[in-house]
Amino acid sequence: MTGDYKDFPISTSESLSDIEDKAFKLGLDIPYKIRLPSRLKAKGALGIEAAVLQLLGTWLHKNKYKKVFHSYQQNKPEDFKELCSSIYGIAALSMVDEVWDKEKNIIQRGLTLQEAKETIESLRKGRFSNCFKSKYFGIPYIKTERYDKEFDMPFYNGSKVIDADAFYRIIEKILLDNIEGFSRFKRLKEMIDIEELSDLLWELLKNSHDHGRSDKFKNILTTNFRTLIIQQQDLTEAYFDTWCGEFPSKAQSAFRDNWLGIKRGKYSFLDLSVVDFGAGFVDLAKEKLDIGSDMDIFMKCMEQGWSRFPERNRGDGLTKILNTVHKYKGWLRIRTGNLLLEKTFIEGVSNKVVREDIKVMSSSVVVTSLHVSLPLSDFKGRGN
Repeated sequence: MTGDYKDFPISTSESLSDIEDKAFKLGLDIPYKIRLPSRLKAKGALGIEAAVLQLLGTWLHKNKYKKVFHSYQQNKPEDFKELCSSIYGIAALSMVDEVWDKEKNIIQRGLTLQEAKETIESLRKGRFSNCFKSKYFGIPYIKTERYDKEFDMPFYNGSKVIDADAFYRIIEKILLDNIEGFSRFKRLKEMIDIEELSDLLWELLKNSHDHGRSDKFKNILTTNFRTLIIQQQDLTEAYFDTWCGEFPSKAQSAFRDNWLGIKRGKYSFLDLSVVDFGAGFVDLAKEKLDIGSDMDIFMKCMEQGWSRFPERNRGDGLTKILNTVHKYKGWLRIRTGNLLLEKTFIEGVSNKVVREDIKVMSSSVVVTSLHVSLPLSDFKGRGN
């Protein structure tokens, strides 16, 4: 063990506001060793895992010290199995400089990533039922000096994202693949248009491909992590309270109050997250836009038809995402730079983003996350 590092623990039950506070602390010039639990409560539903990934990526980019993951696990391969069943665990184990076990011994990276490597190999070969044994599915796009699985994964043909039809065929296989006699997302096809869902995921991935692979100077990153996560969770009232924490945003409170007003006991949601460790669309758009603040640039990027790319048929991705989340009365969260967009699309709320939906934060994150939560409780027959 080397260095005088300070512990920086992440709990199983973080709220979004807690994670924002931690993002500020991780930006300080302190040699932290980060500690992550083997699992997050409810698998980090409603965007918690996406926020934890963003926290991790910001620390990896900003902190100048050696990146140490001080695990709660013992020095045994089976101890890391549960951690490797989540994308945030795979990100931490694959991107840090050193992994310490519970007793602060440095352990071999191959030991910690044993389970993750099996998952990644199954993903490469399209054996999706062998990957995540639950209603949780993620694809890590990893690029380091020693390991490059950025394009050698589903949804790519060479270095290009596959077209919408091919993407749909893979998504349908993932969603309907049988695990122990049940489809991965049981009854999902009865509750949502799979083709519409596929289009939403395709737009999310294309945005990550376009904006999440380079730094603010548009240089392709030599070390990077991106991911697409899909999960279905039945959430309790207690989880909504955990998610909101002591200081929920106005949009969070509106989302919680709307769904808890429908007394069900459990509330089923489909979560879709894309997180990348790149510069983000606001920083990358600055060269093309000379219109003042980051807020102005963010709002311009949300306009239908505007794109920093010269090609035709670009600039509609975020608009399509907004329209779909609005249709299903969902929740949207985008965090990039020092800006945070949170919007709850309940009855009567417009599908447009206005400046009041965007908050300037006290801390700046290096990573971009885009998260969508779609309620499954009342999907059928909605939104024509």
